Amino acid sequence: MVAIKSAALITLLGAVSALPVPNDFITEVTLSAVKPVPNSSVPWKDGSINANHQRFYIGERSALISADNEVVPATATKASFLLSRTHGTLGLNVAVLGGQQVYIDDTGALRYLVPRDPLPTLKTKSDDWHLNDNKDAYFYNQQVNIWWACPPTAAAKNTGPWQIFADTRQLIVQDKDVPSKNKKDCTIFDLKAFFSIPLSYNNNI
Repeated sequence: MVAIKSAALITLLGAVSALPVPNDFITEVTLSAVKPVPNSSVPWKDGSINANHQRFYIGERSALISADNEVVPATATKASFLLSRTHGTLGLNVAVLGGQQVYIDDTGALRYLVPRDPLPTLKTKSDDWHLNDNKDAYFYNQQVNIWWACPPTAAAKNTGPWQIFADTRQLIVQDKDVPSKNKKDCTIFDLKAFFSIPLSYNNNI
């Protein structure tokens, strides 16, 4: 789950993050899964990327939990992220010490850290996230070749929810690692960034 301070914010959007470090150029974004090419199709209407139990989904609400492990009675419509333009890291926009860094694990699943947990040793670099400053705000991870949205079963291919995976330069997602145990059930998509707050500069010394 996404951790926040119980006495403070109850949504991911607009939360004050502990992720930025001194003199770090930060951009706050939300992410959405979109068609990889104009004539292709995806089975979802709302491609908002949500955070739930250390994983990311399309069509699943963001689950919130406070820093003292109490479930917060609120439903966030979409996860909010902080992109460090200086360090190439991506984290959840949450008010916990150290933030909750986003990474791709060795099965290809897109995940985020539990508060205060160290980043595990990974095949795929965790600091290669980028955002081109053009009118389309092209957001990408330079290590990723293909993004996959994988349903829990073959029967749910068109209804979801869909968990987020990636083929990277270092690994290819395997059948055994997706929820339905068949990668052919998954849908290819692209990530698109939307600005929650315009570019900002953090100098929190």
